[in-house]
Amino acid sequence: MRISSFDEAVAHYNGVIPIRGARLSDDLRPMNERRRWWERIAKIDENKYVLLDGNWVWRNNNTDTWLKTCPIMWERKEDGDYLTIRNHPNEAYGVSRYIFLQRYLPREMWFHYGSDGKHYVEYGGVNNFLAKFKGDFDVQTNGWVIEADHKIVFKNEDGKFIRANELQPKKVMRIDKEVDAHYSGKLREMWDWMGVVLPIMGEQLRANRDDYVKALTEKSSTYWRWEKNLNVDEMRAILDDAEHPKRVALAVVLANVGDAVIDGRFAPQPDSFKKARNAVRKVADVYQTEMC
Repeated sequence: MRISSFDEAVAHYNGVIPIRGARLSDDLRPMNERRRWWERIAKIDENKYVLLDGNWVWRNNNTDTWLKTCPIMWERKEDGDYLTIRNHPNEAYGVSRYIFLQRYLPREMWFHYGSDGKHYVEYGGVNNFLAKFKGDFDVQTNGWVIEADHKIVFKNEDGKFIRANELQPKKVMRIDKEVDAHYSGKLREMWDWMGVVLPIMGEQLRANRDDYVKALTEKSSTYWRWEKNLNVDEMRAILDDAEHPKRVALAVVLANVGDAVIDGRFAPQPDSFKKARNAVRKVADVYQTEMC
């Protein structure tokens, strides 16, 4: 069931008999197979319908969450009908969402992977980059707090889709040489400082590295997640400020990233600085951005 207009969304909603039994009050109207009730269409109001893939709505009838996170939304405004498309959030891998988009985008569109591994919605021979939105689920409010609402919005005019929102930022593997030179230099200064400070820390460098990660970023609980939870501004601030309170924590993490902790001591290997620099490049975001 590929819906290509607001009127088709209304017709599909009205044409589906809700799931009976204990779930009747939830107004569950499946997109296709009734056993897959979580893949459904929901009515927000007379001018807004959302297609839900099940993410964050199994036991959550928070319409605010639906509006912020749903893969597909059809909306009728005073100046026309609009289609909003969203990817999975953050850096998570969401196969169920990808399949849902492949199945339920308008017939004229195609969700696919590009040769660069990124996600695109192709329409009329043009690839529209579909960035992942960024945010966190707040258990206190039972809803999402959105940090970056990346999405694609089309206006439907006489059966044709016109891009109606700004292009989205896409990271490319080309390094911004000026930014990279600055932070590589800052890392070299820090690396020399680490050679003086870290040797006296002994076993702490490996045994307590998770504690240092927690000190580095409140979101992270283990060493293996530090890159995901340390934001760009924080990383840059630590490198720029020799007196930053989190400098020791970052030093311990980078020593481990560079495989420079041997038998509980700081012992840089020939490629240790390179490994640490690669991590800094990624987290400090020294790569160029294209809008597409």
